[in-house]
Amino acid sequence: MEVSDKGLTDKGPVKGFAESSRYMEADDSCVWVSHPYRGVFRINSKTNEIRLYGQKKGFPSDLDNHVFRLRNKIVFATSKGLYAYDAGKDSIVKASAYEKLFGALPLRYLKEDNAGNIWFVQDKMLAVVDYSGDSAVIHYIPELHNRILSGFENIYPYDQENVLISAESGFYHINYRAYRERIRPFKAYLSELSFIGSRDSILFGGFGEGQIHGKDPLVIPYQSNSLHFAGAASWFGQHSSMEFSFFLEGFDDGWGPWVINPEKDYTNLPAGKYTFNIRARRSPSDLSEVYSFKFVVASPWYKTTWAYLAYGILAIMCVYALMKMQSRKHKRRQEARRQADQQKFKEEQKQMAYQFQLQMEKSEKDLMRVQKEKLEAEIEFKNSELASATLNLVHKKEFILKLKTALQQFQKGAKEEENQELKRLLKVLSEEEKLDEEWDNFSHHFNSVHGDFLKILKTKFPSLRPHELRLCAYLRMNLSSKEIAPLMSISLRGVEISRYRLRKKIGLPTEVNLVQYLMDLQ
Repeated sequence: MEVSDKGLTDKGPVKGFAESSRYMEADDSCVWVSHPYRGVFRINSKTNEIRLYGQKKGFPSDLDNHVFRLRNKIVFATSKGLYAYDAGKDSIVKASAYEKLFGALPLRYLKEDNAGNIWFVQDKMLAVVDYSGDSAVIHYIPELHNRILSGFENIYPYDQENVLISAESGFYHINYRAYRERIRPFKAYLSELSFIGSRDSILFGGFGEGQIHGKDPLVIPYQSNSLHFAGAASWFGQHSSMEFSFFLEGFDDGWGPWVINPEKDYTNLPAGKYTFNIRARRSPSDLSEVYSFKFVVASPWYKTTWAYLAYGILAIMCVYALMKMQSRKHKRRQEARRQADQQKFKEEQKQMAYQFQLQMEKSEKDLMRVQKEKLEAEIEFKNSELASATLNLVHKKEFILKLKTALQQFQKGAKEEENQELKRLLKVLSEEEKLDEEWDNFSHHFNSVHGDFLKILKTKFPSLRPHELRLCAYLRMNLSSKEIAPLMSISLRGVEISRYRLRKKIGLPTEVNLVQYLMDLQ
């Protein structure tokens, strides 16, 4: 649109720009256009150059950025305060002139009236920056809280007595001069303090403006340490959206959030001193003074002076009992140590006795070993004597047999007289008295060496005949059949037959070795 003497002339649409333009401000040769979702556009009216400014250019967000004019300067209302354009950097920066006033408030709409006051919408709350005093003061209009239609905010300040605010189905009229005169300070106070869950339990009824100076704080029994606080504000006239905030010193970390409910409950408070603080506000800029109420939750019976005295006495008794117990324990330990030493001494005595016994047994074993070696030597000597006697007997038998054979050969060719003499000699050789005597000597030595083997054998097998006993003796001496045959004056075949008969007579199975059996016989 172009302004001339003829009026407004339509110059047609801006080439390349088709966004809706609800908020628009002109600055020199540039036009600023804001869109709540598309961003903020800067259009050069001479070159039609279009630039988009968003978060990358300095805005805190790409959404809900709106352009307005304040004090003949272009500003931008954002979700984190007011911003301005820095031409040198070609970027959006914080508006330093308004930073202390608005800070990071989420602003949606701005309007300057003819008195220099700035009307604005914060979320859905209407407020005005009043410059009529020595310093700027923000006055909120709590009566219109949540009555502003978001996205369609509009304020028309015709003068101080006629300010029109758009609504969903009409508009609100504000006489700001009269409204400002009605703003009076108000107070918050505690209207009621009572126990929770008890009948007729009101402790404080809200009379007076707190505790009298110098008066002791209210003492509350520990068993009634769950309390209900009710607050109120001294605001009279038209209805207002009064909000309250609470802070219990000694329990809370700080002030609580602003709430419409003027009541606050605290349960299971520990023993100690407390100060209950309450404050009220009609709007963020219209706050009351802090009202304070001091009280004390008494200590439970187990934390009283008498209880601590009893604890001290009990502790002394416990220490005494512990010392006595330790003393008895020490005595038991000493007695156990003494018994252990005694037991150790006994064990050592037993060990020494055992070692002595082992030494004695070793000495006895050594003596028995010497005696055994002596006996083995004697047995070996007697065995050698027995073997020598047996060998002599074998040689003697063989000699007699050879001599007898020779005499019998000689007898065949001898004369009658010589023949008689030879018969006599042969008769002498055939006599067994001398051999029996030698056998008796042999059996005596054999029994002494082999532990009365022949007697045991005779006792166990009484049916054995003398020549069978001889065979058993020769077999025990481990003589071969060839060596036994001349001793018994029989042939080798006769020895085998005698061995077979002996096995049957003593009832020895065929799988058992006869010689080994006689060797093991005890």
